[in-house]
Amino acid sequence: MSDLIELERQKWEAFRTKDADLLGRMYHPDAISIGYAGDGSLGARRTPELLSGLHDLDLQDLSLEDFEVVPVGEDGAVVTYRASFTSARGMNTAVKASSVWHREGDAWRTMFFQATAEPLSAAR
Repeated sequence: MSDLIELERQKWEAFRTKDADLLGRMYHPDAISIGYAGDGSLGARRTPELLSGLHDLDLQDLSLEDFEVVPVGEDGAVVTYRASFTSARGMNTAVKASSVWHREGDAWRTMFFQATAEPLSAAR
């Protein structure tokens, strides 16, 4: 399941490069994502809405660290970690993030994602 850490890194890189095709393969169509969108709004989004908002997203100076992977049966896992980045507006952001992954055949897909902002004093 250590490959899930690499998949999380690929997922964030796909957000950074606005690669909707790759994200569409990595996210289950019915996945739910909770957090801030590129336009600054907070909410829960299904995969189609998440992908349609990619044009508003601008991630720079991306850093992912402190990964933990917790298996949930043979075909599932929860991945937690810390992400930090700078937005196009120059705002430094740090979040605690988690994803629920499910294996479908040979492929892992995100079923759920959430990101919770850390207090400003916690940002590194």
